[in-house]
Amino acid sequence: MPSLAALLDILGYDTVDAGPLARSRLFAPGTPAYGAPYTELPAESLGSLAAGPAPAGFLALKAGPASAAEIRALLRKV
Repeated sequence: MPSLAALLDILGYDTVDAGPLARSRLFAPGTPAYGAPYTELPAESLGSLAAGPAPAGFLALKAGPASAAEIRALLRKV
């Protein structure tokens, strides 16, 4: 039986294994991997956005993709 990761791959998405559920804090608000990488901002803008709470206009930003490599790098920063 195919795994969920295989299904996501077929659909064109990458999966990133961040570890067990206990490590879900890596994706919590205020962490580098939360929210900011999924906006269409220049890479140099992500640092300030990922450092803390989202600014007031965050929800109005256009969404964009984040590569698995980019997310892995951000998870290592925590």
